[in-house]
Amino acid sequence: MIKSFAEIDNSLINEVCNYFEKNYDFNSLKENYPFLNYNVLYSILYSTGKYNENIYNYLYQTNIEDNKLLIISDNHCGSIYQNMNYTYDVFNFAVANGIHIILHGGDIIESNVKPKKRCSPIKQANYFINKYPCDKSINTFALFGNHDYLAINENETIRDILCSRNDINMLGFKKAYLKWCGNIISLQHDIENFKLNLPFNAEYISFKGHSHFYHIKEKANGKSEKIYIPPMCDDPVYYVSNPQLKDVIVKPGFLTAEIIDNNIVIINYSFTSNGLIKENEFQKVLKRK
Repeated sequence: MIKSFAEIDNSLINEVCNYFEKNYDFNSLKENYPFLNYNVLYSILYSTGKYNENIYNYLYQTNIEDNKLLIISDNHCGSIYQNMNYTYDVFNFAVANGIHIILHGGDIIESNVKPKKRCSPIKQANYFINKYPCDKSINTFALFGNHDYLAINENETIRDILCSRNDINMLGFKKAYLKWCGNIISLQHDIENFKLNLPFNAEYISFKGHSHFYHIKEKANGKSEKIYIPPMCDDPVYYVSNPQLKDVIVKPGFLTAEIIDNNIVIINYSFTSNGLIKENEFQKVLKRK
């Protein structure tokens, strides 16, 4: 069973820190505590206040040097709203535009959510693994979302299935940090009760799944923007906690992110009845480290 930060007591926190202090080897720490997700281990170290200055040395899980990325989220395989044709179109777009890295913001499968599911979570996971395109030039880095978390907590075999392909790299639950051309970025996906205590303002920019529509929360005072990823399914769900969002029209689609000169350029593409349409562009000045 995967433990979240909310489930960890002080004795386990002390045990993890004592083990870490033997050699300050984060990879060894991950191997010794396989029931703790890697970002939960970060949370444990960071929560003590002892490793704040050095935590950035362990923060990101992978290093990406390609200056072009493609970002997708929320396939919800096994849902009545699934549409794998979108994923095939994404791969065709990536190949045509020389993109070799795809980031996935979570909710790969539907889990046991009713009445939207059409088959068991095991079948959903196998469907994704068997149908997700394979191109030797493209690697996918994927986060588990709340639907994936529910399914894996009920049956660990589902995580084994979703981790079974070498070209799909599973990054963990709720939040994952990546180093992209020298800058830390993150993938996020809300999971209720999976609490984390991670370094504040660690990432330069964050890509967030779960909302099912494209929008941006721009930040002031140097804080990172959150770029919300459109869905890869036809589920018309949207969130109305903000009254200004009540009339949002959900459009399935994806994002591209590219470093051009001293800027990160993020473009939103939508799947429509008239084909693929470029709809929005956002630029952020790049502060190279």
